Amino acid sequence: MAAGDKIDTVPLFRDYIKRQLGHPVLCVELADEQITELIRDTIDIFQRYMYSEGTYKDYMIFSVSAGTSAYTMDENISDVLDLQLSSGIDGINTLFTQTHNLLSNDWVGAGGYPGGPGTGQGMTLTNFDVAMMYLEEIKSKFGRKYRVNYRDATNELMLTPTPNEDLTGVLELYTRHKAEDLYNHILVRRLAVALCKKLWGLHLKKYALTLPGGGNLNGDTIYNDGVTEEATVIESIYKESQPIDFFVA
Repeated sequence: MAAGDKIDTVPLFRDYIKRQLGHPVLCVELADEQITELIRDTIDIFQRYMYSEGTYKDYMIFSVSAGTSAYTMDENISDVLDLQLSSGIDGINTLFTQTHNLLSNDWVGAGGYPGGPGTGQGMTLTNFDVAMMYLEEIKSKFGRKYRVNYRDATNELMLTPTPNEDLTGVLELYTRHKAEDLYNHILVRRLAVALCKKLWGLHLKKYALTLPGGGNLNGDTIYNDGVTEEATVIESIYKESQPIDFFVA
């Protein structure tokens, strides 16, 4: 890998970490499997605590099926905030529903809605807003409410109570950025090097080694350097993370 090249695979990231620890000038006593595991830990930490750059809010169309309460989700989803389903309001073309009774006459009959007779007048914005408020109240009082519980460890979304009809809605969630898109982030690289340095020092601490010529291999110093660098990077992640979105009604 030449200087300035992008890191887009785990092997390239491992090579970068080894060079930062002194390879090939020094012998770095870490197995490739250990470095790979620490890269994965680094990505997990960054995605968990670095909002916007590691994890971001997203929305997706989601369908539920009658009689099914458990749904397998994409592994890049880290949490689910809310689910708004089309339950309790039905459609404007369904006869005798609340939506049809409140909107059909003004919107379809008078508004020239595609397929309707239409006089071209339509409904006023005020009447439309009032109708929407009525529909929201109807849904709140008579619609079926669902609770979502996302299990990140198994990528499973649980819906309570179990739906008794097929519905479609909008899912509000947090999605992780892909790992390969994060390898070149400076804080990800620094954290991975710090974790590997700490483990390397932990290996060396188990032995008191004297090098030819009288020098000592000081595992404690390498370990402590790794601990300090890790704490510094974690603090930077906390400080640079964008605040979580929230609204006060």
